[in-house]
Amino acid sequence: MVKKLGLWQLRLERLVADTLKWKAEVEPLVGPSKVYIYPFGSRVSPEDARFRYLQQSGFKVFCAVGSEPYIRFGPEYLLMDRRHIAGISLCTQANLLRDLFNSELIVDSVRPTL
Repeated sequence: MVKKLGLWQLRLERLVADTLKWKAEVEPLVGPSKVYIYPFGSRVSPEDARFRYLQQSGFKVFCAVGSEPYIRFGPEYLLMDRRHIAGISLCTQANLLRDLFNSELIVDSVRPTL
């Protein structure tokens, strides 16, 4: 079983290996990307060596997950949060999504509870 880790849990060596694998296997198929979506939504700070490595690898926009709008411009990068909209958030965090829509109108009442 592969252990799923947020970026803040990855050692730099593993991030380098994963990024090189992306560049060798995925990038040739989809093209280069300037956007990095953090695994499991957890970010690292711009002062972190892992962040600097990702920048050196060509990423400029870094997307984490947050419950409120967040955007920060830095020299040569943009940090932003994206909203986590999934079954759990629809059912247990409806108040955090209310500015977007009413979850009660979306979730099917016959759906089993989580």
